[in-house]
Amino acid sequence: MPSNAGQDPPDQAPDPSRAAPDAPQPPPAASRSPADATNRPRDPRNPHNPHSRNPRGPRTAVALRHAPPSADRRGMATVPETTRARIEFYEARLEAWAEHADAIGLSEGQVAALADLTVAARERWLRADESRNAARAATLDLHESADAMRRAGAAMIAAVRAHAETTGDASVYALAMIPPPAARSPVPPPGRPYRPRTALLATGEVELSWKCDNPRGAGGTVYEVRRTLIPATPTTPTSAHAITEAFLGVTGVRRFVDATIPAGSATALYRVTAVRSTARGEPALFVVNLGVTRPDLHAPPPPPPPPRSTPPAPASARSPRTGAPWRCPRRRSRRSVPRSPSPSWPA
Repeated sequence: MPSNAGQDPPDQAPDPSRAAPDAPQPPPAASRSPADATNRPRDPRNPHNPHSRNPRGPRTAVALRHAPPSADRRGMATVPETTRARIEFYEARLEAWAEHADAIGLSEGQVAALADLTVAARERWLRADESRNAARAATLDLHESADAMRRAGAAMIAAVRAHAETTGDASVYALAMIPPPAARSPVPPPGRPYRPRTALLATGEVELSWKCDNPRGAGGTVYEVRRTLIPATPTTPTSAHAITEAFLGVTGVRRFVDATIPAGSATALYRVTAVRSTARGEPALFVVNLGVTRPDLHAPPPPPPPPRSTPPAPASARSPRTGAPWRCPRRRSRRSVPRSPSPSWPA
């Protein structure tokens, strides 16, 4: 009778520790190479991720791929997505499920367990909501305290700087542990106005607007406007409309309305200069034509050009009989030449 010593019973799985010594043993988990983990079949639930592998083998992967959706996934289309909506969903149906448990295929124990879970979820949701409200209130209190600290600290730093400037003692900044103010560079003069726009108002006034790029951080820039009028008729130095430059005013915006243009003016020259304290920018000259033409400012049109004459043809290009220049005869088209009939050859 054969002996069963050293063998596993038929109803139990073989023990890998009692395998034959010649059988190859799998390497331990710590000594496995990365290639072993890479060669494992991919997880069908996330096939695009190269790091996700299915440790249960290809058969399990195929089974998971063709497995029907679970009960939780089937209920996702019916149950809302948010936690609060889910709690309200089950709270609205627990009473009806408990009353008609047998008719809808549920047991009273299942309904009672779901009711306990719903009550616990509601309590924890209320507790979390209270925590969120408390966190919002604490954050608002933090911001208010930080703003009050910032205002008080800024006032104290300004007082320290004022004390240092008044006393002229630079060691105040070292004692207060704040950096001294940096030396300010001189601000360049204002820019030059450009891109003028004019508009004639219904009252006869001229509205002039422009653009100007001033240095950043430089405030208090105004614009000085001067005007020179050119009348429509020639003038003399004693005329009331003599060509002189007049100061119109100063504006703090890039817009000026001229309401003092006399009648009969042909052209107005506006000189706009940006001014800031004692710094003056480069002036810009804007020309505004009022629609009247001065005959003395426009030169007469040039005379018309003389008629074009054809040079005579040389003697070599003339006919010896008539003396007229040679002309190239017109080439007859092949279509206009009649075709001669083909000759007939005797048979």
